Amino acid sequence: MEFPERYALTFQDYSSVVIFILENTNFELSINQGQINDPLIKGSKLNNKLTEYKTKSKQIFKKIDYLFPQFQKARLENDAKELSIIGNELKSIEKEFINFSFDYVLQNKNSYIAPMILRDQLKSTTIDTLRIKEAYLILSDDIKNSPDSQIIASFLTLH
Repeated sequence: MEFPERYALTFQDYSSVVIFILENTNFELSINQGQINDPLIKGSKLNNKLTEYKTKSKQIFKKIDYLFPQFQKARLENDAKELSIIGNELKSIEKEFINFSFDYVLQNKNSYIAPMILRDQLKSTTIDTLRIKEAYLILSDDIKNSPDSQIIASFLTLH
């Protein structure tokens, strides 16, 4: 394997998916049936980085859990003003996540995690092509040869 790549491990009787990076090193992947979404990966720096990123991302998105009951109540009461306020809070959380992701890429521009995160940005509801291009350009040449980087480069060529 020339470059590390993300893979999704699926299970026959579960709807869960385990995302991990397959890289050219020995590592151990342990999955607890009670916590399928949180595998334990030992011996892989890239998977550790991915876990770090996912953990911080989850902390941002936990703020949505707080808003969901408020959203349901406002929707049942047909409270347009409250729905608007909640909608703005949701946009703020999304913006916080996007900023966190781009900052993470800038701080990890020599890691194969960076183009993986940028590629995920291509799947956003609003794609900030300029910001993706700026972040892509700072990646090291080695990282730009990865499959994720090649997909980003193709996207940027088309836009």
